[in-house]
Amino acid sequence: SASEKHDQISPKPDYDNSVGQMGELFRYATQPSSRKELEGLYEKGFADAERWCYEEELREKELLSKWLDEQRQKGELEEAIRRGDLL
Repeated sequence: SASEKHDQISPKPDYDNSVGQMGELFRYATQPSSRKELEGLYEKGFADAERWCYEEELREKELLSKWLDEQRQKGELEEAIRRGDLL
């Protein structure tokens, strides 16, 4: 895929039945499905989106924490330069 992993919403791979999982998704895309099958697919997609949102919130918190640490270190360095500690 051309997009980064955190920009992808997709079902978790079924490592025990990857061929069956892909076949089922392909069938949904190419053949008529029952209401029950489509409701199940919708629920799976909703769960995938919920998981993605949770992981994205964690990733954003991690990025913010790193940025705040960098800003704090930058401020400490600038303060040390002003005080002349690094000369």
